[in-house]
Amino acid sequence: MIGPKTVLLEWKDAYSVRNPVLDGQHKVLVMLLNSLHEAVLEGKGRVVAAGILSELVDHTKLHFGTEERIMREKGYPDFDSHKAEHDMLMAEVVRFQQDYGDGTARLTIKLVQFLKDWLSEHIVETDQKYIPYVQSQ
Repeated sequence: MIGPKTVLLEWKDAYSVRNPVLDGQHKVLVMLLNSLHEAVLEGKGRVVAAGILSELVDHTKLHFGTEERIMREKGYPDFDSHKAEHDMLMAEVVRFQQDYGDGTARLTIKLVQFLKDWLSEHIVETDQKYIPYVQSQ
């Protein structure tokens, strides 16, 4: 997939968790979010937006699984709280995906903005907390 023309969220060094696998997954999430934003702005069809949303959900599940495995392996003491944030977002996004598929929800800039804010804040605030601990183990 080629990256979007419209950029809602740009990757910056402050997002790095100093793990190439996790950083790579974060970058894919940023790219998918930008693609979803572009699809909404350009009024692309439901099939296109649903496909991007599905990729975003699938990649988020993969990323959360990878991150949680690393935190469990390293014995990260705040694992339960971090996982609870993941679980809460996944429940919201999966519920939206189902509603969107049923035609009972619309994909809006407001939703895309929520996802952008959640992703950037989660990386900068929550993910950054485990870096020193994981690197010291």
